[in-house]
Amino acid sequence: MPTVTDITAQQKKKDRYNIYLDDEYAGSLNAEEMVLSGIKIGLAISLEAFSEILRRDNEKYAFNQAIKYISLKRRTVFETRTHLLDKNLDEAIVDSAIQKVLDYGYLNDSDYAKEFVAYYINAEKYGRLTVAYKLKTKGIDEDTIEQAMSAFSEELETAIAKKQAEKLKKTTIGLSPYERKGKISRALSAKGFGYDIISAMFSSEDDE
Repeated sequence: MPTVTDITAQQKKKDRYNIYLDDEYAGSLNAEEMVLSGIKIGLAISLEAFSEILRRDNEKYAFNQAIKYISLKRRTVFETRTHLLDKNLDEAIVDSAIQKVLDYGYLNDSDYAKEFVAYYINAEKYGRLTVAYKLKTKGIDEDTIEQAMSAFSEELETAIAKKQAEKLKKTTIGLSPYERKGKISRALSAKGFGYDIISAMFSSEDDE
């Protein structure tokens, strides 16, 4: 049966220790888990038992890292999972930590998406296409995006597009009506306003 031959403190993470079995590195443990599990130099322990201790420690570590990450600002499930995987944690350990965080209610993609859309509506800067795309890059699924985007009505998008167009007109002084319309249209399109919104807006101006 393998024996714990050395325990060394990590330089960057002062609360974690590297454990060596028969003079070979076997894994690292949090100080608390090491004490609770009775890990000390000279201890004879099976690989199965040590692996279970590592798994339990890694689950605690993954959960704590997830909580630390989402405490800084609101995150999505995808963002949190990616953050944990970047720490070279086993995928099963990460999934277990994510589920635990979800069970505690610290992650909720639906609420996140609704708040995200509300923020961009109030910002009055982008159209629906851009806002939906930003949500997609954060790993929000299509159904959740669609539900959240229902608050971003065509009337709201049109009103925001008009405000952006008014600001853009200041950059088109000296251009012909055709050139002005083209420049503003391209700028609005780049901000995520749809063709129908842009076209209808200019049509209503032409009718005035």
